Amino acid sequence: MRAMHHSLFYSFVRAVPPPKFLTMPAAGLDISDDAVKFVALAATPRGNRVRLFGRRKLPEGAVQKGAIKKPEAVSACIRTLHSELGIQFVHASLPEEHSYLFHTEVEAKHSYEEKRVAIEFHLKENVPLSPEEVVFDFEELPAPPARRMVPVAVYAYPRAIIEQYLEVLRAAAVTPLSLETEGRANVRAIVPYTSDAAVMLVDVGKHGSIISIAEGQRLVFTTSVEVSGTMFTKAIQRFLQISFEEAERVKAERGFIKSDENNELFEALLGSVSNLRDGITKHLTYWQMHGTAAPRKQHRDIQTIYLCGGGASMPGLQEYLTATLNVAVEMGNPWVNVASFEEYLPPILRRDALRYTTALGLGLRSLHHVP
Repeated sequence: MRAMHHSLFYSFVRAVPPPKFLTMPAAGLDISDDAVKFVALAATPRGNRVRLFGRRKLPEGAVQKGAIKKPEAVSACIRTLHSELGIQFVHASLPEEHSYLFHTEVEAKHSYEEKRVAIEFHLKENVPLSPEEVVFDFEELPAPPARRMVPVAVYAYPRAIIEQYLEVLRAAAVTPLSLETEGRANVRAIVPYTSDAAVMLVDVGKHGSIISIAEGQRLVFTTSVEVSGTMFTKAIQRFLQISFEEAERVKAERGFIKSDENNELFEALLGSVSNLRDGITKHLTYWQMHGTAAPRKQHRDIQTIYLCGGGASMPGLQEYLTATLNVAVEMGNPWVNVASFEEYLPPILRRDALRYTTALGLGLRSLHHVP
């Protein structure tokens, strides 16, 4: 595992001149608590295209809060992608719940290895695990060329979780080219490559939400909150006394729209949605007051909040957050760095594409060989 430390996050292709097979097309593979989602992108003479995509449901309890509890079941699910669709190489996700992101400074003149050694001294201050239990990578952040010290963003992960995911992928007979967190993949998918603005991403998943802050393509803050799309569904289920499946249908059709005919359902959902808004507000406030992307660096105000993830498509959610937050709220467009809708209509509907945001962000690594 130690020899692989630099391949586990997003800088492997950039840092190591890769053998030819590492630059071959690879699918983005998003392993979540309830399903495996995959997207394979291809560059063609007509532009970027979706080559393959799909979703395979996982058995109940196979993955719980990002930890793999039934590795054989997860491997079997991924193995079908290899045998039925020919997927051999993947860029795979790691669950955000177990990640640690912090910022520090290192000597600009030091070599890569010297910088790693310096960062190791800061691990205990920022990660509640021993250095032997942690795998980490780092990215240098922009700084004036004359500065003696340069700011870095450090991405740390429990070694045990990474080993779980690597073992599952190997047992499935697929080759992992990289592992990276959902938050980093979401930034690559949603934030335009040409942007350097400070933005917030809110990924409303089935069992939890990820709140990330990015400056351009650089992820500078990430956290997870307990509010989820399932919480919205269960609130509807309790209020209407219907099955979970029926509640899912009601959520998609009626959602969180305040109107005379939908007012009672709106009130039933208000508590869960307000919890999400409060989580966003808390981290917005922290960022505006303290949240610098690097030591002694002037922070930039967040310009836009992008919603993504399957739970974000609930009707009325975007409008409510727009009305109650002091920042523009938009539905994320996970195709923004793939292709223009004027040139290509992807086979995944935009509403459904929100569920594939992480997989698309992972797939973009292969398409552009980006960090």
